[in-house]
Amino acid sequence: MRPGTHDNAPLLGPSGAPGVLFATGHYRHGILLTPVTAQEIAERTWTGLLPTLKL
Repeated sequence: MRPGTHDNAPLLGPSGAPGVLFATGHYRHGILLTPVTAQEIAERTWTGLLPTLKL
């Protein structure tokens, strides 16, 4: 499965349920976005903040 979003942007961050984070919606770019997604979710897990992406 390749879940995608309406605007083709991945969903990263809190889900609304305690302790659950979203890291989905990458569609066909998932393999390319895996390293940056892992970094952002790890940062959120360790600091509690979701940093802004620096492109």
